[in-house]
Amino acid sequence: MTMTYFPNYRDGSLVNLMSSLLQASDGQSPYAPLALLPPDEIKRVTHLVLLVLDGFGYEFLMRQSSETLFHRHLRGKITSVFPSTTAAGITTFLTGLAP
Repeated sequence: MTMTYFPNYRDGSLVNLMSSLLQASDGQSPYAPLALLPPDEIKRVTHLVLLVLDGFGYEFLMRQSSETLFHRHLRGKITSVFPSTTAAGITTFLTGLAP
């Protein structure tokens, strides 16, 4: 069964993740930061790696062993963007803006 999710641009989507990263590096964003990852928490990080796994959804992760690296570091579920395509998502990562 395919589930349909709409983006939560208030505080729980890719644009909010990028907003947290921008604000942590003293940049600006028209969006609120990601509730699960406040900018102040990232500010103290020396090195940051953003790993994008296209199509690796929350439901897929929940069907895997709870012993995985991804489970150990999971903070919660976020939404993508609309439309939820690779092109729109990658553009959001690069610009920090919703499509």
